[in-house]
Amino acid sequence: MSSPRSALPDLAMAIQRIPHSRYDWDWDRHGAWIEWIWHHQRFRLQYTAPPTDTSVFAGLTALDHLTHLLTHWSQILPWGALDTALAPFRVMQSRRQAMLPDAFRQLGLTTWPQNFDDLKQAFYQQAQAAHPDHGGSHDTMVAVNAAFTQAQALWADFNNDAL
Repeated sequence: MSSPRSALPDLAMAIQRIPHSRYDWDWDRHGAWIEWIWHHQRFRLQYTAPPTDTSVFAGLTALDHLTHLLTHWSQILPWGALDTALAPFRVMQSRRQAMLPDAFRQLGLTTWPQNFDDLKQAFYQQAQAAHPDHGGSHDTMVAVNAAFTQAQALWADFNNDAL
């Protein structure tokens, strides 16, 4: 039986082989999970120990299983097939993603932007329509600028937030 300390190098080595921008993991006596972000999408592997395994090390065993699975994937799958292989492990949209903030709605967006350029494009379109030189009002332009400032902060928070 390994210890959490001895499992960490194996996990670090396995996760390095999987493309990601950041990752997190945890284990307890009931199981383990590993999450990572890749192309602005969240993936999660989770293993729950069988109810018959009452050992306090069941979660550590689960973490070992997940680590070996990641290692195996990284060794046998070409990078082009990895996205397809990991598709079932995509995490559904988080509540933060599902609930579109008002700042994004004020910029004319109906979903979270896929990238920052989409956010800027939405701002430019609203700013052009709201600008006083193009028939808009000063108050409307101030509201669009405020929405964009808030949207930028939300975007930065979401993309820099720890798992």
